[in-house]
Amino acid sequence: MKRCVLLLLASALLLGCLALPVQAADPVRVTNVTVDKTSVNVGDSILVTWEVTGGVPPYESELTWNAIYNIDAGPQHFEGNQGYATMTVRPGMVPVITFFIKCKDEASSWDDYYAGKNGYKSDGIENADGWTAPTDTSIALEQTSVQIGQPIRATVYKAYDVDAGGPMGFYYQWVVTGDDGGEFVTAQQTQWGQYATTLNFTPVHGKSAYLLADAIEYTSADISPTRRHTSDVISITKASGQMEGTATLSRDRAFTGQRISVMLDIRGGTAPYTVTYEWIVYPFDADYDSRPVFHVNETTNELQHSVLLTDAGLGQLDIQVTDSTGQTSSLSGDTTFVVYQPDDFPNEHALTLLTGRWEDSGDNANDRFIMTIGPGGRTQIESSHPAWLWDYDRLTGTASADAGILTLATDLGTRVEYGYEVGINSYNEELLLKLTLPDGLSNYVFYQPDYQYLPFDNMADKATPPPVTEAHKRLLGEWQGRGKYDEYEEYSLELTGDGRIDFAYINAKWPELSTSFQGVVTDVREDTLSYLTDSGYSYYLFFWLTDDGAQMEVVFQDHTGILRRD
Repeated sequence: MKRCVLLLLASALLLGCLALPVQAADPVRVTNVTVDKTSVNVGDSILVTWEVTGGVPPYESELTWNAIYNIDAGPQHFEGNQGYATMTVRPGMVPVITFFIKCKDEASSWDDYYAGKNGYKSDGIENADGWTAPTDTSIALEQTSVQIGQPIRATVYKAYDVDAGGPMGFYYQWVVTGDDGGEFVTAQQTQWGQYATTLNFTPVHGKSAYLLADAIEYTSADISPTRRHTSDVISITKASGQMEGTATLSRDRAFTGQRISVMLDIRGGTAPYTVTYEWIVYPFDADYDSRPVFHVNETTNELQHSVLLTDAGLGQLDIQVTDSTGQTSSLSGDTTFVVYQPDDFPNEHALTLLTGRWEDSGDNANDRFIMTIGPGGRTQIESSHPAWLWDYDRLTGTASADAGILTLATDLGTRVEYGYEVGINSYNEELLLKLTLPDGLSNYVFYQPDYQYLPFDNMADKATPPPVTEAHKRLLGEWQGRGKYDEYEEYSLELTGDGRIDFAYINAKWPELSTSFQGVVTDVREDTLSYLTDSGYSYYLFFWLTDDGAQMEVVFQDHTGILRRD
């Protein structure tokens, strides 16, 4: 009996123990936080200490200062059950500084950690020198008008904080409007972290300027722009005698092996001028750190300059002019250009390169072949020999160019393919187009009659004609003649001892082909006479003299004539 009672008592005690609640472990949390200051000024240092308790060790913790407009104070990370962080108060921090401490133990997830679960948010620390952010980024200009050579001063205030996202900064660009109305960007720079940035820019030309501030945020992927801010426009005036000017390129597209030139028009300042020309060509696939493939830098007193292009790519010319008093100026004008390799330029540039009017006279003076390519590839082809265009003397359509094939989708619903090659005239660097007609047998070399060169483009001596050579002397005097194959053509040619040329070609059948010019002889060889017209065109004549020098056969733009001394 006693034994049964004892068993019943033991069972009751066991059941009572099983019914008692189990005490769970404390969650991980931040405790014992201390802050050594409750109010601060710029220059003061704040010290924060804390402990991590509960949960399952080991621990990690991180303190982030919130609402800081200066990025220098970032998160501070610790491992273990204790941590501390310090920060020096800097200009640009907000009036009330706070911080947040995240913590993690072995059992908690990273998602909870990054979400700040079980973290600690502080009370505010009063900052007597705190800056109140504007509701939006603002740009304050200190002037509304400046003279050339005087600095523009602007302050950019940034509306962002660390708590709202990642580190942010701004990319600044001063945009100047030139006298011709064109805009160009200069003085680019990037600033990070500062809540207020003061920028200075000194214009050397132009009539107005403004500042672009592009907000950029650094992410794990890249630096990406988020928003653009634009300042008011500030006018630029010129003082009496202020130096200014423009630069004009001889061409904006060229091939390797061609020469490109620039002519300056400088007004004001005190002559003589010193000019630095910097020609740069970058490869077509250039990125931000690509090196130039062509770079020529030369300082001279000449107001015109030229270089022989040897590499293909995207080009630009920078010009700096200094007068005798030390006044400097960068000239306005579009000084960008593109350089191609003959027969090897990118297909996406082909139509741009071929845009314009092209002419070829065919095998004799009775044949004319004209091709005009306009914007968007709109094309018109004319021929004085209808058989080449299949009983049509004019075809219109839309052209496309790819891999050496020029395809014309005609307005009649047909498609015609022409093979083409592009080259350089070795005599005057003129751009030439060789076109193969669909019959595969007829090849025509086209030139651009409206292609204009600046007067100094091909001249070794830009100011005076070259010395009169023996070949030149044989041509001195007046010559008259008629076309060799066509009774409608007449020629007149006169060369003087001082290097002048006076030429006329008259075509009674096709008056639109007639032309005349006066100019300067630039070179005379045994069978070639090169000249530069007073209107700025550079060209040449082929000629052959009889042994007695009394008769000359001349070829001008595929027209041939027999001339005799008058």
